[in-house]
Amino acid sequence: MRNKVLKWLVENKDNKQLYELAANEMKLKVKGFRKITYCNGKINPPRNFLINEIFLDSNRDKLELVYKKKSLLLDSQYSKLTKRQILNRVKKQDQIIPIIEYLIGSGKGENEQVADDIIEKIVDKEIIETNNLNMKDGEVDNLKLKLEKVNYKNIMLIKENEELKSEKKVLNKEKRLLNEKNINLNKKNENLLNKLEKIKSEFLNLKKKYDSIQINIHNKEKNELENLKSIAELREKYEKVNKELEELKEYKFNIEKNNIKNILIFGEIHSEKFINLNRYKLHKVNIQDLDNKEVLEKVKFCEEIWLLNYEISILNQKKIKEIFKIKNIIEFSNFKELKNYNCK
Repeated sequence: MRNKVLKWLVENKDNKQLYELAANEMKLKVKGFRKITYCNGKINPPRNFLINEIFLDSNRDKLELVYKKKSLLLDSQYSKLTKRQILNRVKKQDQIIPIIEYLIGSGKGENEQVADDIIEKIVDKEIIETNNLNMKDGEVDNLKLKLEKVNYKNIMLIKENEELKSEKKVLNKEKRLLNEKNINLNKKNENLLNKLEKIKSEFLNLKKKYDSIQINIHNKEKNELENLKSIAELREKYEKVNKELEELKEYKFNIEKNNIKNILIFGEIHSEKFINLNRYKLHKVNIQDLDNKEVLEKVKFCEEIWLLNYEISILNQKKIKEIFKIKNIIEFSNFKELKNYNCK
């Protein structure tokens, strides 16, 4: 009953009166707002939001104190009136609010009952018209607040979307550059392999000639000096070609060393001394990060996915396979299999 009377009093205030109650009489601090303001008939925070704040349990004592003070100020006017006299006075519109404020602030149960009866008559018999305009203002303010929140969320979503687009553009550029680099390396490697095969063929031909000359030396003593000269020249060529061959082998090794595979790995490797780090670059991922967008982008640049099944539950194994089913997934049941795979 008391709450009903207090709620009626607060809700029937216009925006200016509501501002006076909340900001000056109760001195409320509303979370999320620097202060309560009133300008040109508009109140901020919005009307309905502010009314809800006034009736919070934490603000109840402040509200009670306001109406207790009002009741004391009105005591001399109404304390000696009978119930019938009070009911006669509320027929005058300008007397309704002061009388109800006096009754509810007096702290007397019988007065609270009278206040409740008056409000019932106001509502049921329409002694006065409820100030619908204030209520509509409150609804408009509430809708504006909701609209502002929606607009803010839309702005944040647009901003986040732009950031994702920018990030995606950077990742696509990096991917394109990596692909171009990989294509160039493959072409260069192919050219080197062709050159290596050509040199090997030349080397074999020279070796055959060298062997042939070595045999002919024993059979042709007359041409010994010329043959010795030819042998010296061939030996020089042989050594030169052999040197080039060794340099190409070393160059090929360096290329293969730089052409490291990116591996996305699930599970903990307790000893990396058996991992050929010249062939593989490991990107460790925790199971709880499976849905992370950075992991999903990172997997695009990985040639293989290693599952250390002896470190991962069967449920998580299935989850990983479902997410990365188009990728080359290598599974290891134990550490020995992992070790053997790296020794190939």
